Parts: sequence; structure tokens; C-alpha cells
Amino acid sequence: MSRYRLRFFIETSLNSRANVAFRYRDTDVTFLFAERKENEEGVEAELCVEADNHVQAIEFAQSHFLHAVLDAIAFQRHTSLSVRHWTLILKAERGLRKRRFILARNSRHPEKLFIDDLALFEVQKILDGQMMLALRWMRNSYRPMPIFDEFVFLWLALENLSGTVQQPTYCGYCKKKVICETCRIHPEHNASDRQGALKIIEAFDKTIDKKTFNTWWNELRNKAFHGRTEPTIELISKMKSAIEIISPAIEDYLRNLLGVQLKYRPQWPVGPNFTVRMVSHVEFDINDPTLDFPAELPDFAQIQNLSQPNPQGTYLLSPGEFANW
Repeated sequence: MSRYRLRFFIETSLNSRANVAFRYRDTDVTFLFAERKENEEGVEAELCVEADNHVQAIEFAQSHFLHAVLDAIAFQRHTSLSVRHWTLILKAERGLRKRRFILARNSRHPEKLFIDDLALFEVQKILDGQMMLALRWMRNSYRPMPIFDEFVFLWLALENLSGTVQQPTYCGYCKKKVICETCRIHPEHNASDRQGALKIIEAFDKTIDKKTFNTWWNELRNKAFHGRTEPTIELISKMKSAIEIISPAIEDYLRNLLGVQLKYRPQWPVGPNFTVRMVSHVEFDINDPTLDFPAELPDFAQIQNLSQPNPQGTYLLSPGEFANW
């Protein structure tokens, strides 16, 4: 395994006159307040982890260390903190004069989504009909947010549309129907209509069978709503795959139910800003090869101007050259 130093951009209103470090499971997570630019909407957090490659390092750093630190700070300060993206990946390569790193920068640009005559007509048509709570949950899911949160709102919308059914109560041990000794009847309770929810999904994508849907229900839905499962990278990945079906399936169901066409509508939710992400894979010469990590790196402005190798030995490489790095 190799050692990596990573930086993540944390969206937060927190501030400090100096860098602040917290220790969790023998790992320091340092918030680089001293390097924060004026009017920036967050701060970079830096930590080191061991992993087989840089992709695994990104996942491991977030799931095992970073999120725990953010949870503790958010609770004590009564504020929101969210990981927006990673910004820097370095690998400890002592002994090598040529070093590599990956640098990422995001820039935000205001979006403008116009309301045309068709939108005016269809919005009013929806309002003149029967409003449903599912529309509230869908609106919430359109906000920029972590995948876990998006899944929760989408599933709330799905269950709101599918409704409830009466189901018998079963014994947790023998799995037989429970019977009331006094009334001599089998008590029933309201439960989410799993079959009704499946029908909404199947109407949009017939390749989603009952087995797949039950996996979503038991492994994703139950873990999300019961609150006892760590939102690991593996779980988030499964939720992301499910969202790609669930979201358009609910929209298609609502479109038919509300009698609207939704023409000329963006395929993906549009937020207040459009984000452009630039990722640079860089190789450069270091003065002191005895260091695990280089003391200084070429800055982003220098890298942007690289069209060919410069005298300092700095190169822009392709992402493929960083496979298994």
C-alpha cells in the first residue's frame, strides 16, 4: 500500500485565524483556514491515508475519517458542513525526482432557466388539480445535495405515490401470523405498499424485476430510514445506481397522473449555479527527492498555461497515465 495526501473542499461558514487540526483514529484532519481565499464559500481539509491507489484513497479518506470529523464539528458548532469535491491528490514517492499529483478546481457560473408559455400553462394546470406531497419530496431531491439525501427524498416521493396497504402482523421468531388471544383475530397494520411502488418502477423500466426492487427496499431503503448503517462508499454507489432509475420513473408516473407533457424540460435538475470542473494530471521535477511529499507544487495558474514541457520539467499527462497510481 502507498501513502497519499489528499485535500477536500468543505462547504462551510466556519472560519479561524489559523489552521485547525482534529485527530481521529490516529489520523490528523487539518482545516487550512490560513490558506483560505477571501469570500470563498468553504475551506480545504487535508489528511493522509494509506491505500492501494488514488481512487481507493479518495473513498477511504472520506468514509473512514473525514465524515466523522465533520459530524462532530457540525454538532458542536450547530452548522452545516458538506464535502463538495476533492482538490488535490499527492502520493508519497520518496527517492524519485520526478513526482506526480492530481489537481482539481471547480468554478461556479450562474444558471438562467426561463419560464416559457408552456411552463406557465402546465404549472397552473398542476396547481388547479390535486396537489400531492410527492411533489414536495421531488422538489427537495432537485437541490444540490449528497446522494444519500437525494435517495431519501426520492424514496419518500415513491412511497407517497404508492400508498399503504393492510398487512397481517407476523411473529419475529416463527414467522407465523400473530393472533390476539382475546379477540381470536389476526391483527393487521398499515404498511407501505411495496407492490404498488414496484409497479411505478416497472412502468418506466421493465428490466427492474421483483428481486432487484426488493434489494433496493431491504438493502438501501431500510438502511437509509433506520439510521443505523454507515453511509459507506459502497452503499452510496448502489444508491446512485438506483436513483438513475427511481427519479425518472417517479417523474414519468407524475407526468401521466397530472396530465402534463414536460416538453423542453432539462434532463437533469438545474441548480442556481453551473459548475465547471477542471482536473489536471501533472508530472514535475522535485529539488529534494528524499522528501515523502514535495514541499512546493506548481500552482494552478502555471498548470493552465502548460501546452508543452517547460524548463522546470513540468508536464501535463493524460488520466490514463495515472491508472493504478
